[in-house]
Amino acid sequence: MKERQNSQKSDELSDTEEEGKEVRDINENYLSFKHWENLNKNETIDELKPFGELFDEQKLRIKESSPYSSLKTWEIVKIIVKSGNDLRPEQFAMQLISRIDQTFKAHKVKIWLYPYEIITTGRNCGIIEFVKNSISLDSLKKKLSALKIGGLKNFFGHYFIGNDRLKTARRNFAISLAGYSLITYILQIRDRHNGNILLDSDGHIIHIDFDFFLSKSPGNLNVENSPFKFTYEYLDILGGVKSRYYTRFRRSFISGFLAIQKDYKKLLVLIEMMNSTNKDMECLKGNYVTTDLINRIFPRIRGFPPLTEMNRMECSVHIDKYIK
Repeated sequence: MKERQNSQKSDELSDTEEEGKEVRDINENYLSFKHWENLNKNETIDELKPFGELFDEQKLRIKESSPYSSLKTWEIVKIIVKSGNDLRPEQFAMQLISRIDQTFKAHKVKIWLYPYEIITTGRNCGIIEFVKNSISLDSLKKKLSALKIGGLKNFFGHYFIGNDRLKTARRNFAISLAGYSLITYILQIRDRHNGNILLDSDGHIIHIDFDFFLSKSPGNLNVENSPFKFTYEYLDILGGVKSRYYTRFRRSFISGFLAIQKDYKKLLVLIEMMNSTNKDMECLKGNYVTTDLINRIFPRIRGFPPLTEMNRMECSVHIDKYIK
């Protein structure tokens, strides 16, 4: 036990040390963005308007012409009204994601998630909060292709003009990528493609459309081998495996994993409650939903009993198998 504690201490940096490392670290991968620093906003990007009219601008425009703008409670909300689909599973997925997000906040883990509202109003209809200031990666890449701007890394260099803004966007990308990679693995969220992965105007990545998770797979066939989506294009944005942003991604992933181990029973309670009243939901079918979840959260370590929490070094070795 003493050896395990020492390995944890040697692998973990304090928040102050981490921030100091980011200030000191001048890695070569970052220099590939340097030629954008002294440019004014590119004319093609102005024409592109990748996120459309930003929400604050839209809100101000609507308020100026609204007869109710003088009311203190005046507000606008962007929603999607959906019919023909059972939204209970997606609402349940969001409840689990929200629970995990609360765990991250409680343990002060530097991970960013965006749990959005889903309300079922009937068996096959409901309301979904629209994720503001965002665009799907599929739509964004089509626009970039039309303007011959290149991939996502080039978009970051074009859109997030200025040294500080680009640093912030890449850090936002790293901590949100860590969060959604982790929940994709823990909850076995499937069917991840560029149509249901968004990028927002601050550089965060956001996943939507959680139809397939836990025991439910597309076509009832679980043929996906990757635990989460981590592409070479994502790695380029982070700056490669030796960059500060990859280190931030990996460190956040480890901290998040360890936090989930501490609070895993709260996830089990949600699953058991839902299973007791919604036995027809495909995501809860089968006899091993909770067992499989526990095995993902607590992978067996030789020489230690089941449900043993990892230290940072053990967790690092475990997740590196999936990232690499």
